[in-house]
Amino acid sequence: ERSVSPLPQHSHSPGAGESPDSISLLKIQNLLHGYERLIEHEKGRYTQLLGKVRKLENEKKGLQAVLEETRELKSMPGQTQPRKFTLKQEEEKRMSTEMLYEKNRELLRKKEDQYCKEMEEKQQFELTQRSLEMELRTLRNHLKQVEEERNETQRQLSQEQSTRALQEGILNNHLWRQKEIEEETKITAAKSSEVSSVLSRSSKITQLEIENARLEATTKQQTSRIEVLQKDLQDSASTDELSKKLDIESKKSTQLESTNRDLREQLSSMKILHKNHEKLEKSKWQLEEEVTNLKRQVETNMMDHSQIEQYKREIEERARQEIRQKLEEVNLFLQTQAASQETLEQIRTTNNASLRNQLEHRIRDLESELARIKNTQEDRVFQKQSTQTELERYKELYLEELKIRKSLASKLDSVPIGASLQVRKLPSVLSQLPQPDMEFSLSVLCLPRILAEFILLSLFSLVNLLVVVQ
Repeated sequence: ERSVSPLPQHSHSPGAGESPDSISLLKIQNLLHGYERLIEHEKGRYTQLLGKVRKLENEKKGLQAVLEETRELKSMPGQTQPRKFTLKQEEEKRMSTEMLYEKNRELLRKKEDQYCKEMEEKQQFELTQRSLEMELRTLRNHLKQVEEERNETQRQLSQEQSTRALQEGILNNHLWRQKEIEEETKITAAKSSEVSSVLSRSSKITQLEIENARLEATTKQQTSRIEVLQKDLQDSASTDELSKKLDIESKKSTQLESTNRDLREQLSSMKILHKNHEKLEKSKWQLEEEVTNLKRQVETNMMDHSQIEQYKREIEERARQEIRQKLEEVNLFLQTQAASQETLEQIRTTNNASLRNQLEHRIRDLESELARIKNTQEDRVFQKQSTQTELERYKELYLEELKIRKSLASKLDSVPIGASLQVRKLPSVLSQLPQPDMEFSLSVLCLPRILAEFILLSLFSLVNLLVVVQ
């Protein structure tokens, strides 16, 4: 019988994208497949052993049948035994029958012992098979637990990577927002410089307002003077001079009005710039607050990111250590299992060889014993046939004897009276002879041949004597 190696060698070259953990898992799976094939092989051997056990049981039944037949032959009624058979021959037959019975019983006892041993080996094999199945189930559960732990570790790493990517995105958004705030701060600073220039202009506006008020007052004065001059013009005769003065004053008034209009426009634009400046100041203050908050958040996120990196490194290192420890335990278990399997295989091979030799020797003994029993049975059949032939011959002789006796009786009826007295003694002599019944025929059949011939010769001599007497 071939022995299947529990550790099949599978050539597997790790790819560029495979990790050592996946390679170890593939090796463990290959070992599991090897153990499954070993269990299937042991199941086949178990089936073969069952066939052998059934064959031995059939042989045992055959031997028991032979034993029963021997017992029946031994316990046959005494009617088939010759009554006058010699005690020596009967004792020899009885001794041979008892020896055959004892030998068959010893063979059956040895066969039963062998069967018990085979049943014990079968039970031991079943226990070994159950232990191997339990170890295989434990190894599968252990491998499943390692795979679950690895999947959990990979899931945690993927979650941490997604969290890290999200935090990096938030950090990038904060940095981008910070850059925008810095640009807005620069723009605000430029606007602040513009506002400062606007403020300097606002001082000019106030001066212009003051000058405008002064000009308005002057305009009012000029208007009043014009009115006075018009009145004076009406009263005075020197209209030409007054008209000239009026023209001059009216020109001054128009100039002052245009100047006043320009100053008002400048004042309104300055007010708009002042409002814009206030809005920019408020926006600048809000942006500064937001920049401060963002800087604080960025510092906090940087601290959280460093903690997350450290936590991730710790988890990865812990997962590597656990996987390494689990793989070492699995390798140690597989080495122990391989050593025990080799020892078990050696013991099984030795036991199988010894059991095979014993079975072959036992089968040869049983075959020789069976051949001897068959020869004995053939001898018995031949002896029975020869006995039957002699029985037929003795029947014929018996019938001839009856005919002779009838003829003698008829002749005796015709014998004279003087000789009848001598012949009267013949019935007493004949009465001492065996009567022609089945018991006599069976006894004749069972007597030895010489004795039967001697009796027949005696009968013929008596017949001749009677003839002479007549």
